[in-house]
Amino acid sequence: MLGHIPGAISVPLSEFERHLVELQREQTYYVICRTGNRSNAACLYMQVKGFTDVYNVIPGMSEWDGDIEE
Repeated sequence: MLGHIPGAISVPLSEFERHLVELQREQTYYVICRTGNRSNAACLYMQVKGFTDVYNVIPGMSEWDGDIEE
């Protein structure tokens, strides 16, 4: 499956730390990848950096049945 959820921001895990400074720590974030493994790592990292309302979307895009944008 190619694409992303409408309204989502797509950031590769390799660039995640650099983009993290642009995010508000008090906002709610839902993090998703293909299966949930990389998004879990991203959620844990966000928590270490002071984000308190982050959620790993499991099982990820591999079973997403909602809308997709190219």
